[in-house]
Amino acid sequence: MKKTISIQRSSLRTYSRRMIFVYVILLFASQSILHAEIQTGSFDFDGRLREYMVYLPNNYTGSIDFPLVIHLHSGGWTAQQDMDYIKLNQVADTSGFIVVYPSAIGKRWNSGGVPAPDPDVDDVGFINALIDIMSNRYSIDLERIYACGYSRGGFMAYTLACQLSDRIAAIASVAGVLSTSSAANCHPLRTIPVLHIHGTADTWVPINGTSDIYSADQTLSYWTSFNDCGQVDTTILPDLDATDGCTVEKITYTNCSDNSNVVYYKVINGGHTWPGAGPPGYSAGNTNQDINASVEIWNFFKNYEIVTRRVVDFNADGKVDFQDFSMLAQYWCHDQSPFVNHRLDCEDLALLAEYWLVEFGLVAHWKLDETAGGIAHDSIGGEDAFGPPDLLWRPQGGKLSGALELDGIDDLLFTTFSLNPANTSFSVFVWIKGAAPGQVIISQSGGANWLMADASEGKSMTELQGTGRFDGPLYSQTFITDGAWHRVGLTWDGSNRILYVDDLEVARDTQAGLVGSNGGLYFGAGKDREPGSLFSGLIDDVRIYDRAVTP
Repeated sequence: MKKTISIQRSSLRTYSRRMIFVYVILLFASQSILHAEIQTGSFDFDGRLREYMVYLPNNYTGSIDFPLVIHLHSGGWTAQQDMDYIKLNQVADTSGFIVVYPSAIGKRWNSGGVPAPDPDVDDVGFINALIDIMSNRYSIDLERIYACGYSRGGFMAYTLACQLSDRIAAIASVAGVLSTSSAANCHPLRTIPVLHIHGTADTWVPINGTSDIYSADQTLSYWTSFNDCGQVDTTILPDLDATDGCTVEKITYTNCSDNSNVVYYKVINGGHTWPGAGPPGYSAGNTNQDINASVEIWNFFKNYEIVTRRVVDFNADGKVDFQDFSMLAQYWCHDQSPFVNHRLDCEDLALLAEYWLVEFGLVAHWKLDETAGGIAHDSIGGEDAFGPPDLLWRPQGGKLSGALELDGIDDLLFTTFSLNPANTSFSVFVWIKGAAPGQVIISQSGGANWLMADASEGKSMTELQGTGRFDGPLYSQTFITDGAWHRVGLTWDGSNRILYVDDLEVARDTQAGLVGSNGGLYFGAGKDREPGSLFSGLIDDVRIYDRAVTP
């Protein structure tokens, strides 16, 4: 059974983060591809000419969408050399997928490690743009895009897992690990299935790592921890070729979140080589012939896809209404629609009708309209919040019907609802009245204070911050402790922290990622429930979205 990983894509996808002037140079192109062939292309990205090669399998006609495998060549080699060496095209012919072989600037990917590449080369942006070009030129299944690499290309595959997880369904690396620099900036938006192959006698990328790169075990530990894998099994594979000087242990990590399993082929006495290939042409050690890395990689990839759903809140304001219908009409069947990588058509119209006047992406909603007791009900996901049994409810005193009044001493609510800020875009909005400087509105256990009043003046702020050494809180200049009703909010779109007060943006900054936590949420208390953090005043209508909402 195919394993699926569900994510929601932004409704307003920018074609690329940078201006891309595309010069596509295609050789041997035709309207109907009836046999296997290699095409070449290039385009200008960030002021540099970027090149790639495409292999179309013999059963590709363009009439149905094919999976896409992005292969990243090793350092010092060209895309052509890698293509000739790994023989992935043969697997593409028998299994039915397209392979694209992009070329690195100076034959070296900007993915960390040594020697250091040009830091100004944005290879992640290049691959992102290449996916767009491939999907426009060929019939590509956007839910089945994979990345694999050899040596330095394996490093790059891990970098894509860290920074392009919304487009890559799974990755594989042969003789390449996670660099320390990539690990420091690794913020996947979801779990990532990983296959890793490494020789124990690899002298080019040592299996035990260096000061600049993770060891194979550290690399696997990172992803098994991130994917929350719960079981590990080791199998000694048959020694089918006694003359190759090496054997293989297969270590499988399963029971992972979203079925994002991790598989490690540990090649005992294997060198810096691609199992199943011929001699690489340089001193690299033993090449294992008990497995074929190209075959194993595809057998792993084919189990995974990203299941996306069309998003019809086109202007990202949190609801589906006449403005979205107007955008649907504007871009109806338009080939250059900016939305979700497809033409807007009848499926979008049907989905728009289904969600008409519904808040799209709302995953938790505590209306706080109760009249007695210590439970606040979540009307969306059933993640009720609990507090003392003598909580003071104000059925007629809220901004939207009723509200909860907290005393600032020992009143609070706690819910096990969990949203890890490191893994996903999100928004949180809440109405408040009252409070004092330093008091917290919403926080995450084991994480950070999401929304609060700053300790000196009572202005809106968040302590949910990035992972960098110099990252810190985000402050606004808008008071929220003046005794009036205010709707305060925080959104995160994967790059930008934005604070809102009364549906107006009051502060914004850019972060590489946010500190993660899987803890539950406190309403009306700091993350450690420390004295002075407990909220005194009225709180009403707490809403959480699994996307960045513009109020």
